[in-house]
Amino acid sequence: MWRNVIMPTEEKDAEINAGIAADPDTSEWTGEDFATARSAYEVLPELFSAEIADEMLSPKNKG
Repeated sequence: MWRNVIMPTEEKDAEINAGIAADPDTSEWTGEDFATARSAYEVLPELFSAEIADEMLSPKNKG
């Protein structure tokens, strides 16, 4: 199923990015962040049971 994507105007995009930049709980990822990142398939079973992780990652649960 394809969805229509409505891109923000330049002004709205600038507003969104300013909000992101002002949020103290966010930061841009560094090369090290990307190098050490782990996939949801690897992490979720450690956080939840394997059964719950499988359910969360099931294609039937995609939007």
